[in-house]
Amino acid sequence: MNRVDKLNAIFKIYEDEIGKYNFYCNEGCSTCCTGNVILTSLECENLLKIDIDIDSLKKNLGSERFHPKLTTNMIADHMKNGLDLPEENIDSSWGKCVFLEKDLCSVYEKRPFGCRCMVSSVNCKDSDYAETDPYILTLNNVILQYIEHLDHEGFTGNILDMVIFKSDLTERFIKNRKMSILMVPFEHREKIGPVLSSLSKLFKGNLF
Repeated sequence: MNRVDKLNAIFKIYEDEIGKYNFYCNEGCSTCCTGNVILTSLECENLLKIDIDIDSLKKNLGSERFHPKLTTNMIADHMKNGLDLPEENIDSSWGKCVFLEKDLCSVYEKRPFGCRCMVSSVNCKDSDYAETDPYILTLNNVILQYIEHLDHEGFTGNILDMVIFKSDLTERFIKNRKMSILMVPFEHREKIGPVLSSLSKLFKGNLF
């Protein structure tokens, strides 16, 4: 199984788990579809299996968008070592995702996990916020950690920059790293156990 196959297997594990819950999200929901989505270079490789007009995207390079300072596994390491997390500059009002067309995702089948994990039990359009169970947030973080671990030799960056430049514009991207610890609070350890078991089989238990 190659890395892209493993990535899609991780997506499937997540979808099987998240399918146990009810969310308001449905076709046409696009409140969370902003230009602030980030992804790994492996997810970008998967995304680029779709024929994308790169030249047409370049006109959006002047738009304001999120450029993260830390990857998920870097955040985990900061927390493990008792370090403060830097403030991140992010604003949903900066604009919609470049892949959004008439409130539908034009790359839906290959969308990165940062899009797949945006789920809410309330109508974001009416409430102006998402509401997600704390366990789902833990699950999302764990999946993000595994995806970054799988792509530990790659980079993380904004979806627009990554699709256009891939890893050639490294000042816009952050180097990924392997997991050293999983961000699972005590109260979720038993519940997430089956998911971790399925994930570990993909990696044959060789993680840390």
